[in-house]
Amino acid sequence: MREVLDRLPAPAQVAVDVQSPLRDAARLFGPQKGADAAQVEQLEARLLGLPELRPFADLPGAGAAGGLGAALASLGAELVPGAELVLDAMGFDPRGADLVVTGEGTVDRTTAEGKAPAVVARRCREAGVRCVVFGGRVVEPLPGVETVALSGDPARAREDLVALGVQLEA
Repeated sequence: MREVLDRLPAPAQVAVDVQSPLRDAARLFGPQKGADAAQVEQLEARLLGLPELRPFADLPGAGAAGGLGAALASLGAELVPGAELVLDAMGFDPRGADLVVTGEGTVDRTTAEGKAPAVVARRCREAGVRCVVFGGRVVEPLPGVETVALSGDPARAREDLVALGVQLEA
């Protein structure tokens, strides 16, 4: 992105899905995307070796989208927690609900880095509402939240969600 864009046309707020700094991006998200240990090292060296991104190495959210957060911050954008922004825009308030169900493709330690399921779970916990987080795959359950693994097979998504519904009714 930095190779084709040298400025933003207007002041911008950028919603980021994680609060991970650029320094941690390759290590946290590379394996999730299929990178092996050697590739993670290469990615990390490349990201942290870009002079225009170095000042943003520790900025929360700069590691979002493979370092796109840092690239946009380097152009003057303000990074804001995306899950909070979207949930507030939707008027999400779990009070009054008996159960809230949320999820994502892979639940792992990055889920707790500000992704929507973690923010939903926190808001539910604060409101005293039961929350269940599901993942197509669960590598690491979200701490303090009931976490359910589905089959991990996208072709079974419908069946998995029906089975989850039956499980939650029991």
